[in-house]
Amino acid sequence: NDEPETGKSYSVILMSAGAATLQVVKAIKETFGLGLEEAKNLVESAPTPIIQNLSREEAEELKKAIEAAGAEVDLMEE
Repeated sequence: NDEPETGKSYSVILMSAGAATLQVVKAIKETFGLGLEEAKNLVESAPTPIIQNLSREEAEELKKAIEAAGAEVDLMEE
């Protein structure tokens, strides 16, 4: 891997939709341009990676957006 130390990539992991499943499904649907059923299946399969190979900054932004809908989200260094 030729990337410098700061060039690490991260995965955003949906740990749980919490009590706000519908809002989390909507947030995932809008954020990733998925269909309703795709987004629902993704949320129901938590814990699951929802996107991979992001910079730390991109991953943090996505984490905040999905957490704002009520989900529990984690970042994992790849």
